[in-house]
Amino acid sequence: EPRLELGAALARGRLASAMIDVSDGLGVDLSHICEESRVGAEIELARVPMSRSLRRYSARPLALALEGGEDFELLFSVRPTNLSRVRRLAARFGLSEIGRIVRGRELAAIDGAGRRLPLSPKGWEHFSQGSAR
Repeated sequence: EPRLELGAALARGRLASAMIDVSDGLGVDLSHICEESRVGAEIELARVPMSRSLRRYSARPLALALEGGEDFELLFSVRPTNLSRVRRLAARFGLSEIGRIVRGRELAAIDGAGRRLPLSPKGWEHFSQGSAR
């Protein structure tokens, strides 16, 4: 379901500094936020939420979580001064804190061993040939 109530709560409290719906894939939608904001990001792969169904359906659930779309989820960044307020909304809205915005322009993934890996912004690319990047 679209996260209309969450979006409204974030807007009312002026809590999100940037936001996008994850309709084209987490990686590519994150790259859109970072590109427009002129920043980089780190995603902790172990914190990316995945349903039981996704884990059963796919031999590569993490790749599908990063590159798949049509999730009806919101991806947003929060200034450190607003983080505690957003964390209080976590239980009500089922939020997952998956990473952080960083200086520079690099997108990175942090694996379970703490290694920093490049994150390729894969997902649906409009106006291409209808395929993933």
